[in-house]
Amino acid sequence: MEFVREIIDSDVLDHIIKIPESLKHRRVEIILLPIVESDVKTHVHEKRARGILEKYKNPSLIGKENGAWEKAVQEKYENR
Repeated sequence: MEFVREIIDSDVLDHIIKIPESLKHRRVEIILLPIVESDVKTHVHEKRARGILEKYKNPSLIGKENGAWEKAVQEKYENR
């Protein structure tokens, strides 16, 4: 397997990749290795939270949502 190994100034890479602050303005070692096709993920499934709480919804409470936070704060702090 072929590879490339170079030691360069990290400032050269700043416009190519995001360099952590701790590596900026320093000499760094770069190693280039080929990717084996079986290691490459062709389809990445992103997990999302959308709809995860669907089973807990209560349609009878939807009408009470407007102003619920203000009412809760008022009830909690009105006797101070």
